[in-house]
Amino acid sequence: MVDISKYQTGSYASYNRLEKNYGYFFLKIISDHEMTDLNKNICLETICSITASDEVDFQEKCEAYFNKNKLKGSSVLDITKKNPFVRIHSKDAFISQISQIIGVRPSQLVSNLTYIIYNSDAKVRSLLLNSLLNSLAVNDSYMREENCLKFFGQKKWKSKTPPKLKDAFILNYKSIQWSFPKPVKEDIFADQNSIEKLPCRAGLTDSNKKIIFLYKLSDSYNVRKPTTLDAGFYEQFEPGGKTKPLSKCAPLLGFEEVVHIPNIFFNLENQFYEVFKS
Repeated sequence: MVDISKYQTGSYASYNRLEKNYGYFFLKIISDHEMTDLNKNICLETICSITASDEVDFQEKCEAYFNKNKLKGSSVLDITKKNPFVRIHSKDAFISQISQIIGVRPSQLVSNLTYIIYNSDAKVRSLLLNSLLNSLAVNDSYMREENCLKFFGQKKWKSKTPPKLKDAFILNYKSIQWSFPKPVKEDIFADQNSIEKLPCRAGLTDSNKKIIFLYKLSDSYNVRKPTTLDAGFYEQFEPGGKTKPLSKCAPLLGFEEVVHIPNIFFNLENQFYEVFKS
């Protein structure tokens, strides 16, 4: 059992701060069936006991705790049968990361991706994507320890040959990714109107322009059902295994979401989509 009243006694340094600014967090923890009662109590005990000088300090210390407790949900079985998975990503961040790895100007990458996104011939899209993925990383990406860790998950690239974009992670390798299996009973990419609604259905609250892509996952990516610890204080997260659509796209349904270690560009498929509306 999780007894919230024990934290209301006044002996916990950050209970009032947590209740005032993130009161919904208690309800999410309690209703999260992917967490054991022991883990729930450890989480609340830890966070409510934090001594912080201000709100920023409190958030940073909470994030440090969350980051150490990712991927605690149950494993998702038969991953290969659920392929491909859909990832919704900030377009600017996606472009910026590729630019840093292969040393191509963002404007040129936008042009390359435009060809991939809007070419009606699947074979041509595959050729264009393969060409991009085989681009060599620039020196700064694979020789500097910071970048080598960030993009390739190792401190030093051991080969004298520069790695290719396909070897790099789509996100910082220390992060986790959120994605969902492409629905089999619904064509979510039927038209641009359907595509524009996907971030809303996925419960994304930021207004950044998005790029949507598909990739393959396997058991090696430690694919799990998300917990409140994965989401942290993200208010839109709803325990239960599905995204919670924003009110503006209700009553459309959410998607079966998963969390996993970062994927690599090699696993990208040749289907890309853009979202223009915020």
